[in-house]
Amino acid sequence: MASFHIHLLCWLSVALCISAQVYTGPGDPRLVEAITTDPPINRVSTSPGGRLFVPYARIDGSTGPTVVEYNLTTNATTAYPDVRWNSYQPGDDPATAFVRINSQRIGPDGCLWLVDVGSPGFGQAVILPDGPKLIQVNVTTNEVQRVYPMGNVTRSVSLLDDVRFNLATGKAYLTDAGSPALIVLDLGSGIARRVLDNDLSTREYLPISAEGSLLTNAFPQGGFSFIYADQL
Repeated sequence: MASFHIHLLCWLSVALCISAQVYTGPGDPRLVEAITTDPPINRVSTSPGGRLFVPYARIDGSTGPTVVEYNLTTNATTAYPDVRWNSYQPGDDPATAFVRINSQRIGPDGCLWLVDVGSPGFGQAVILPDGPKLIQVNVTTNEVQRVYPMGNVTRSVSLLDDVRFNLATGKAYLTDAGSPALIVLDLGSGIARRVLDNDLSTREYLPISAEGSLLTNAFPQGGFSFIYADQL
């Protein structure tokens, strides 16, 4: 099984390198290997107190916890915030467990925020209305503090992808990369609404670029890559 490596820059920023092959190019003294895991890693979040949280994408078919806390001293992982939230099975209540975590972020409030797409597998239909949700975890008490249901603003083909916050206005903003739109969530009331639904600005009208160059598809050969509104 391919290994998925996480590197820490010496100035403490985190860069992810997920590859099916071992990198053999020139070394960079600023990069120091921090951890190596078998399941693919989607993101890494570090709390203000230095705790490390990792969501496993599980696209390789592996089973186990979806979200873990990684101990850099012992290299041990612990299901986070607990085993119950990480033990969803078909037929379980999707409102009280992680169906499939697609992204996470330490918010400006210091909490760990988890975006649950509500779909048990890539390409599978979203479990409506209780599957898609935004989960706020208090990293001090290690408990789920609040769950924001997203079933009223998502569709069976939706893919909740990323989240950002504006505490000055009390709003959170999410992208729907499956049914193109942005979602605006009022953190106080829990009321969410879709905006720019299927608008040109959220559809795949611009090809993906990296380092100043447009990316082309390997299969089928040639052609540019396009995606809906994705990362924020």
